[in-house]
This record gives sequence, structure tokens and C-alpha cells, in this order.
Amino acid sequence: MKELKNLKELVETIHGLYTSYEDINLLIEMGYEDEDPAMVKELEEEIHTFEKVFEKLKIQTLLSGEYDACNAIMTIHAGAGGTESCDWAGMLYRMYCRWAERKGFSLQVLDFLDGDIAGIKAVTFEVKGENAYGYLKSEKGVHRLVRISPFNSAGKRQTSFASCDVLPDLEDDIDIEIDEDDLKIDTYRASGAGGQHVNKTSSAIRITHLPTGIVVQCQNERSQHHNKEKAMQMLKAKLQLMKEQEQAEKVSDIRGEVKDIGFGNQIRSYVMQPYTLVKDHRTNEENSNVNAVMDGDIDSFINAYLKKSQTAKRREYMINIAVMGYGTVGSGVVEVINTNGARINQRIGDELNIKYVLDMKDFPGDPVQEKIVHDFETIVSDEDVQIVVEVMGGIEPAYTFVKRCLQAGKSVATSNKALVAKHGAELLSIAAEHDINFLFEASVGGGIPIIRPLNSSLTADEIEEITGILNGTTNYMLSKMFYEGADYDTVLKEAQANGYAERNPEADVEGYDACRKIAILSSLISGQQVDFEDIYCEGITKITVEDMKYAKAMGTTIKLLASSRRYAGNRLHAIVAPCMLYPEHPLYNVNDVFNAIFVHGNVLGDAMFYGSGAGKLPTASAVVADVVDEAKHLNRNIMTMWKEEKLQLEDKADSKRRFFVRIKGKEEELVPQLKESYGEIEVVKVPELEGEFGFVTPVMMEGDYETRSKLYKEQIVHMIRIQD
Repeated sequence: MKELKNLKELVETIHGLYTSYEDINLLIEMGYEDEDPAMVKELEEEIHTFEKVFEKLKIQTLLSGEYDACNAIMTIHAGAGGTESCDWAGMLYRMYCRWAERKGFSLQVLDFLDGDIAGIKAVTFEVKGENAYGYLKSEKGVHRLVRISPFNSAGKRQTSFASCDVLPDLEDDIDIEIDEDDLKIDTYRASGAGGQHVNKTSSAIRITHLPTGIVVQCQNERSQHHNKEKAMQMLKAKLQLMKEQEQAEKVSDIRGEVKDIGFGNQIRSYVMQPYTLVKDHRTNEENSNVNAVMDGDIDSFINAYLKKSQTAKRREYMINIAVMGYGTVGSGVVEVINTNGARINQRIGDELNIKYVLDMKDFPGDPVQEKIVHDFETIVSDEDVQIVVEVMGGIEPAYTFVKRCLQAGKSVATSNKALVAKHGAELLSIAAEHDINFLFEASVGGGIPIIRPLNSSLTADEIEEITGILNGTTNYMLSKMFYEGADYDTVLKEAQANGYAERNPEADVEGYDACRKIAILSSLISGQQVDFEDIYCEGITKITVEDMKYAKAMGTTIKLLASSRRYAGNRLHAIVAPCMLYPEHPLYNVNDVFNAIFVHGNVLGDAMFYGSGAGKLPTASAVVADVVDEAKHLNRNIMTMWKEEKLQLEDKADSKRRFFVRIKGKEEELVPQLKESYGEIEVVKVPELEGEFGFVTPVMMEGDYETRSKLYKEQIVHMIRIQD
């Protein structure tokens, strides 16, 4: 119920902030409209109130530690220095009493030992209130006082020390078993300068846990029995922390590192003469009003500590990545992470940090310059780098760099289709050996997710066919040729001018790019290595305006398709070639630079993946998605079935389809002969194309078509496959 109440109050506070925000904006608008200077004061007050509430809420969000919500048990010990240090311990105790009063917290003394002349030798007290431990954990450590001592007749400056230890007050039902033989229990008379904690009988309890040396004591109750109960609770709490935090650095997160009470170990200095200043040495937070601080105004120091601790915590859980290559895709990766960093971190649960960017060039004026390195060894030798992004392109040095990163225990995400097609199986094997990951979503569909669905969502299916428009450049060119009637050379120049095609467009227009992509997909659905060199590949360089006229006459369009079909016994046929598509085909309406991938599974049936297949940000988005996946699976391999064993592809000659053929000659003379050769054909005519006609064959083997077409070798102008 308490948690529910707290959540309700939090929601109400947030709603109140939204209302205040809207009110402030309304006042600003009214001020502009009315030009009333009097509204400035009202606006300043509203903003001040808003900032105060917002800052308080912000600090509350930092109190998310396991024990932050607990009450706090605080112990102050005077350091060396006799009366001076005892007086300083008493001043600190008063400061925390005043702070607790300001917060509306209650305070109960558990143990009290007076100083011989003045002040306090030691005091243990409990502060009860929401997030008491969360706030007061900042006070763990040595506190130093510099002043002209009232106990020094010579009037000299004196330095005094006192230490504060803070523990969360854990629940009574702590599951800790304590052997009675491990305890030394002493009783003594309570002491103090008056008040309820004074007792003239031996009711105070001191318990020493012999194996650990932990000492706890309590004297606040008149009953020895009650004091013993409280002391045992404190002991169990300390032992629980030791049990949970076996390593010293983990213990320090909760209890604080135990240090000598003296010079060089202080967390905060309180200077009263010759100047006034309170300075926290951990955060550099300062306040020149020492009197206010000693009167309990310590929130600024607490808040500064919480903010710094949160930052340090974020750094501890930070996931460092390196980006190799700062070209189009590499700069896109950096942009995506910088733009959507908050959401990405939320999805990962940790903070993603770009530590290095590898490139041969410098980028003066670009913020990335401070992360630029020119030596790959800087990345591979840095143990803090957990994920590497490879967007350099090409086989070498990408292959060598990626392999070494994987062998060094670093996960790799890449968009490099040439690398994946040639060495994917090997690199996946190395990743699996080291319980890391090699991911390459962007290598096939750019921004279109296809590899991840094949490896996860579609694992219950036997994928029987993958056919896709896998190259945006060629799809743009063919769309232009079809709809605008432009010739090949014209649309190529336009594609280059628009940045869709490289100066040397060979990889795109000859189909090599699409071929590598279908090789990757074929390897994934078969689980074996499919070499792209073994796949029949035909580009679009022979597609003409006349071909497009025939396509229109047939009610079809022409697309460069990459297709892979599986048959029984893990037999596979793959091909890249221009194909005619009828309107009922799912890829018919995929135009411009867009890509699409059609998948058929034996259980799923048909599925379609569509989107921007290339471009800076779509590709970068897919790369970063892989980085997120790798960050979620650090030191845990995402299994991908792709063995290095090579798969022998089915002969192209054994695949079945229909063919469209352009042929020179007169229809009435050739058709009877063509029917004898091919069977029942369908004639296609384009009136403005004289001296030729077209025909569509029935379904036949590629090998049969090639054999029968030898008779017409000199007459056939062009053949285009039909994708039914």
C-alpha cells in the first residue's frame, strides 16, 4: 500500500508539472500579446516554482538503488584530536538532526557516548523517512573541519576530523543464521547528557561478531532485551550486506570504503576561518554559507553526489562500440545513434557509446573528429570495445579486421555483402566459438528486415522460395524505362546524377550486387555455403526500349529478380536475371529505388518484406538494429545455421519456366516452325516494331529452351524469362 501511495503521489506531481508547464507557456503568450511588464515577475515566480519541483522530482529518479528506500542507520565517530574532534562530531550530529527535521524525517538515537569535556565520541542514530538511506549514503566518509578553536587559548587554527558511516535499516526477517558461539555480548550503563536514552542500569548492549570483527551497540531502550533485539537487527543487516557483496568494491557501493579518520581521506571540508567555504571533494560542490550548512542545508551536496553516482553507474554499464569506416553508411550509423540514442539505450538497458571511428581521413569541424583513429590496432587491442561496426566495404582489409575482432571476443555488425557472401560461414563459426555474434542484416535488404525474420520468426517453416528485387539502382532504372520510355543510357546517367548509381555501375547493372545478396539468403535457408560465383547472373544492360514495349503489350513489367528455390533433399536452384512479371505477382508494383523480398514457406505460405533497400539512413538503421541485438546478447551467441560445407547448386538447365522471345522475321512464315520447336506458343505483336514479333513459350526446362533455340540463333533478338 505504501508503494501504491508513493506511485500515486509521483503521478500527481508529474501531472502538476505538466499543468505548470502549460500555464507558463500561456503566461508567455499573454505577455507578448498584452506587452505587460508586470507579468514578468509573475512568470519568474512560476518558472522558479516549476524548476524547484522539477529538480526535486529529478533527484527522486536517482534514488533507484536496492536499499535507497530504506531508513538509514548512521554512526558518527570523532577522530584523533580529543576535545576538538569530539566537538566536531557533536556539530555534525546537530547538522544531520536539523537536516532530518527539514525533511520531515524522525530521528532516534540508538547509542550515545559523550566526549570527556565536550561534544560526542560516538553516536549511532536511525533516520526514518522515505528514501532516508538513499539521501544519506552520500555522507559516508571522513568530514574535515578547519576553524579557530574555542578550546585553544592561543587562538590558532585547528583541523579536526570525524567519520560518518551509513547503513540501510534492513527488514527484521533477514535470512541470516548467526551462531551464538560467534558472539561476544557485553552490557554497560547507558550514558549521555540527558534525555530518554539515559539509564542508570546496565541495559545497554554491545555485540561483537567474532568471525568478522563487526561491533554493534544499542542503548536507546530502557529494556536490555529491546536493546539486544535492535543490536541483533543491526548486526544481521551488516552481515547481509557482506553476504551479498563478496567483493570489496561491491561492499563500498553500499557501506562506503572504510578509511582512516585523518588527512587525505576526507570527502568534504568545512572551513570557518580564515574564509568560509564548504567543499565536497568528490563532486566539487561548494557553499560559502557555512552557517546554513551546519544548520542542515546539505541538499546541494547530496544532490550533486547522487547525480555523479548515476553518471558513474552509467559509465560502468556503458557498452563501447567502434565504427570502422566513416563513409556514407558509417556516418549514417553515427547519426542514427546520436539522434535516437535515448530510445536505443532504453531498449538495450545500457548506454551505447561510440568510442572510436576508424578512417584514413580526418574530419576537421565534425564532432566525430575527437573519436577518429587511423590505426586498427587501437580498436582490436582495447578490451573496453565490445562491439565493432564494419562498414568499410570490399573483402580486404575488412575480412582481416573483422576476423581479428571476432577472435578478440568482440561482436561485429556489418553491411558488407561481399564479405558476408564470401566468408559468412567462417565468421559465424568464429563468433559461435567465442560466444559472441556476427550479424549482417543490412547486407541484403538495406533497411528491410529479412535476415532476422529468417533466423527467428520463420524458424518453424521450411522456406521453399525467396525471390526479391534486391537492387535499388536497377529497379529505379527499369521503372524509368518502363513508365517514361527512356533508353538505358539516359536512365543510367540520371541514376548517377541522383546518387543512385556509382561512377562505375558494374556491380549494380550486371547483377553482381543482387547475386551476392541472394547467395547470402540461399546460404541461410539451406544452412550451407552457397558461393555467388556458382549462381547464374544476368544484368539489365541488354534491356531496351523495345523490350519495354513488348512488356506493356503483354500487360507485364520487367524487373531484375534474384531468386532461390529449394527442392526435396535440400536441392537448391538460384538465379539473377531480368524477368517479366504479371500484375498479380506481388513484386509487380515495386518501383523506383524501393526493394522487396517475397518469401514462401511450407507452413507460412506467402510473405512480403518491402521498403528502402539502400541509402544512408535506412542501411544505417539496419546496422544499428544489429548493434542493439548484440548489446542485448553480450557473451551469448545467437545461433545462425550456416555451415562452411559448400552446397552444390542445381543446374540452371533443370529449372522450369516460360520464356518471352523476340525474333526477326514474318509471323506467318515462322509461327508454324516455332510451334514444332517449342510447342503451343503465344504470339505478341507491337505494331510499330516492323520486321519482328514476339512469342511466349509454354513451361519448359531451361536446357530444353537453349537446345531448341539453337535453330533460331541468328533470328532471336532477345530472350527474357517470365516469373509466374
